[in-house]
Amino acid sequence: MSTQHSDYLLWALQRMVERGEDRYFASVASHFRLIMDLDDRRHQTYGEWYSDSSPWSLKTLKPIVPG
Repeated sequence: MSTQHSDYLLWALQRMVERGEDRYFASVASHFRLIMDLDDRRHQTYGEWYSDSSPWSLKTLKPIVPG
């Protein structure tokens, strides 16, 4: 995978987190094997892990508190 591909994947992920826009992430979600959200400690002390069996989406994303 080239640097350009990696940049796009991370950009799509960032856009979903920061803007709540999932259309770019949805098109590349199958390229992610595991997403570890270490800041989301709502259920586990080590954060939330998302994979094929528990996919990451806008519904599972922890809301960002502005400030």
